[in-house]
Amino acid sequence: MDSASQYELYLIKKELQDIVNELLSIANGVKLDFSGVGNEKCAESLVRAANHYMDVRRQLDSMNLSELSDEFKAKKLAEEQREAAQKAAAQKNASVSSPAPVAAPVSTPAKSSSKSKTSSSKKNKQSAVSSIVEEALAWLFR
Repeated sequence: MDSASQYELYLIKKELQDIVNELLSIANGVKLDFSGVGNEKCAESLVRAANHYMDVRRQLDSMNLSELSDEFKAKKLAEEQREAAQKAAAQKNASVSSPAPVAAPVSTPAKSSSKSKTSSSKKNKQSAVSSIVEEALAWLFR
């Protein structure tokens, strides 16, 4: 994982921790300052939300993201190759007017059969990271 991605992940984790701290602070304030108006249930609800964010943060901390690094590099390489092929095709079309532009073939990294199992494992972990972040965002905007 490149440094920009690591920094982005750091910022996500920091934001999750800030949310947890703020929710727990609000829960304590509600519990202490608003007695007799359902403060216990309100505070418990806030603590449950904070616990959810703590779980998301723990899951992000426990994931071995270095395994995903190869997958990201392969994806980035494929995107760069696709963009280069599109530029070459556009330049070719600009210099030679043809009725129908022909798309340049896009090469993708070859995978051996032993790597396919690892690749599917990496895809599962990548989708797990995505689902964790999506779930956290869904909780955030409730």
